[in-house]
Order: sequence, then C-alpha cells, then structure tokens
Amino acid sequence: MATLRTKLDGVRELLAEAPTDAVPGDAALSGLEQAGAMIGALQVGCCAPDRLPLYTRMLDQLTEIQIGINRSLPG
Repeated sequence: MATLRTKLDGVRELLAEAPTDAVPGDAALSGLEQAGAMIGALQVGCCAPDRLPLYTRMLDQLTEIQIGINRSLPG
C-alpha cells in the first residue's frame, strides 16, 4: 500500500505541474496504469473479502481520473 500511495502521489504531482500539457498527461496516465495494476494484484491476491469492495472502488476512481485526464489533453 505504501508503494501504491507513492505512485499515486507521483501522478498527483505530474498533474499539478501542467494539467493540460500532453507530456505530463501521458506520464500521469502511465502512472495510473501502474497503480491500477498494483490495485488489481491486491484485489486478486487479497485474502480478506472485506477489502474487495475497497479495491473495486479504487479501480472505479482510477477510471474516472483517466477519463478526466484524457478529456483535458489537447487533440
């Protein structure tokens, strides 16, 4: 979870630097993809059923962020 937080903090920093610049946007999307893979691994490998809804919500929220980034990028 600490690695996931670090990854998401990095995405947040990229977006704060230049929210409409394609280069940080592309890097942010790549970071979201990596974060999604981390969450997916937690979801599939988790042995605590109570956490499954949390991971599902996190993936849903990453999707919403990805859509927002794509809409904000030029062209």
